[in-house]
Amino acid sequence: MTSNQWKGKIGEFKTRIKIALRREKLIGGINGKQVPLNGGSSYADFVVRARNGRIRIYESKFGTSRLTDGQKAIRQAIDSGDSVHIQGLGDIPGHMLEYIEDFTFRR
Repeated sequence: MTSNQWKGKIGEFKTRIKIALRREKLIGGINGKQVPLNGGSSYADFVVRARNGRIRIYESKFGTSRLTDGQKAIRQAIDSGDSVHIQGLGDIPGHMLEYIEDFTFRR
């Protein structure tokens, strides 16, 4: 594995711990498989059902890494209230979604 791949795994592990501590139900991103969003225009590290019933899309980042253009588009769609298609769940209205960037060691 490259250094960046290791950093990604560390960031994802930290996010997974946070999900467990919040007692959120993991519904996508199991076994390291990313979840396609909007037909594969972007991918999420984890998709969970929060205790309040909302769907949270987690993107783990490590160090100085940033969102890709596809990830930014998903976040903007959610912020605008637009639906996002989540593989395995279908079209979810933006008001039922939260996009969470989970940073580890951001500078």
